[in-house]
Amino acid sequence: MDQICQAIDRINEHGAKVNASCGLHISIEWTGDAAALARLISLVGNHEKAIFASTGTRRREQATYTKQIKHYGDKDQAKRRCESDRYHIINLTHLAHGRNRIEFRAFAGTLNKTKVVGYLMMCLGLVELALNTKRCADWDYAKREGTKSCWDRPGAGVG
Repeated sequence: MDQICQAIDRINEHGAKVNASCGLHISIEWTGDAAALARLISLVGNHEKAIFASTGTRRREQATYTKQIKHYGDKDQAKRRCESDRYHIINLTHLAHGRNRIEFRAFAGTLNKTKVVGYLMMCLGLVELALNTKRCADWDYAKREGTKSCWDRPGAGVG
């Protein structure tokens, strides 16, 4: 993380600017098997609204270059689409061509270290969860009646 922050500092020292068409793509080496990939796709599909919300704007969510995957109906359909078209929240075209990496495309371009590190940590966390768990969330995940959630408290999600 220190190297990333130092690189951003150097870029900023040279007066770099980011415009509205810039995107921040996070590429991560993929070492998982097919089951872990299915878990990652389900995690991203079930949390894509939150991933987009982390950017603080709806612009990326509505963009052509970061299509949502949840509407494809299931993780297998989403996988097929993400392997053939890079313009999705998660790009799997590299895996489809034999290169062991995945790419998250949800984020607007930024030279803000806090944002970059936060986005990177979120993506690494999703990948780590997919690699280290054995259960795959249902594609149509919904909170079960009677279970508790942080969203149950008064005022959650407001503000």
